[in-house]
Amino acid sequence: MFTQVEVEERIRRVMDEMEERVREYDQLARRAANADADYRYQRARMVLGLLDKNMTAQSRDAHADHECVGYRREMLIAMASRDSCRESLSTLREMLNGLRTLAANVRQMV
Repeated sequence: MFTQVEVEERIRRVMDEMEERVREYDQLARRAANADADYRYQRARMVLGLLDKNMTAQSRDAHADHECVGYRREMLIAMASRDSCRESLSTLREMLNGLRTLAANVRQMV
């Protein structure tokens, strides 16, 4: 059985972790946005550079995708990191909701 003080301390720890995770999410979201912009820019540059070549649109796209694979990889990794952090925030939010319920129950028992 938890005491009111123990539950409140756990709530404080979860809230502190949430604050830290929000800052981390902000950084990861910016990184993902930059990686996405870099990939789109490089791919567009590649496609535009191939317009004067006698290639089909499908061939230009395939060539551009091949040349920009590193940018795409960075974008996908950045997005996965951002999404993982967002899931972690959701988990912390659910944990906080559970602790609030527990705190209410402990108050009723006192």
